[in-house]
Amino acid sequence: MLVMALGCTPGPVGPRPPPAKTTGTGNTGGSDARAVAQDAAVRLADAAGVVSPGKSASGAGGRAALDAAGTVDAALGPPHADGGRDGPAARRSPDASDAAVARAPRPGEIVIDELLVNPAGDDLGREWVEIVSRAGEALDLSQLHLATATADVPAPAGTLEAGATLLLGQSSDPAKNGGAPVAVAYGTKLILVNADGQLSLCLGACATGVVLDAFAWGTLADAYTGHALIVDPATGAFCAAQTPFGTGGSFGTPGAPNPSADASCSENVDGGSRADVSVAD
Repeated sequence: MLVMALGCTPGPVGPRPPPAKTTGTGNTGGSDARAVAQDAAVRLADAAGVVSPGKSASGAGGRAALDAAGTVDAALGPPHADGGRDGPAARRSPDASDAAVARAPRPGEIVIDELLVNPAGDDLGREWVEIVSRAGEALDLSQLHLATATADVPAPAGTLEAGATLLLGQSSDPAKNGGAPVAVAYGTKLILVNADGQLSLCLGACATGVVLDAFAWGTLADAYTGHALIVDPATGAFCAAQTPFGTGGSFGTPGAPNPSADASCSENVDGGSRADVSVAD
């Protein structure tokens, strides 16, 4: 907003001085910062109707009132010795916009698509579970839990993008987990048993939270020793992975897409029975 006093003759126009420098991440000073804070304060004042009934803070009088009331200075925060500020408005640029916030998953949007139940050699630290997002937007997995019949462990996994795959495992150390690219470690308290096993993915503790997906298997044949179970979430069928990985002598595709249209996965190799897969309503 340009204000000129009546009766004054403008002098020669010279180059505009550079804006005040700032120090520190997000610190802002000078008139540009005041303009940002003033615009933010105006929007809030307009929404709340705090200037006067039926009037808007966006007019000249409203802006002046905001300045006089110290609203802009409050938004900018106290000045530093170098003139910079780091209040809420000072940290925002005129074009800044809030990033989209990932939401919590719903049942069926996060599914188990591969898991290594019986690794080659010593099992301890080498078991892992691969999950995949079937949602069309980012999901917040900060409250993710894994549970078997005897153990429930948290596996906070941050944000999972739409359609992305994530590998959870007992250990994230490749030297201990057989070379699997585990992104989130849940520890060795949770163990996948070779016979009559089950695994649930939950939002919060499974006993009281929301079950996102669940998978169960009977007694695994020798074909699954060192071979991960590749699960078809749509049909519940599973088969033994045939792709070697890592350094532990096991087979699977941890952290990578599963084989597509694999005929061997159309039915369970243990006699044609289907896996028991259930998802909470």
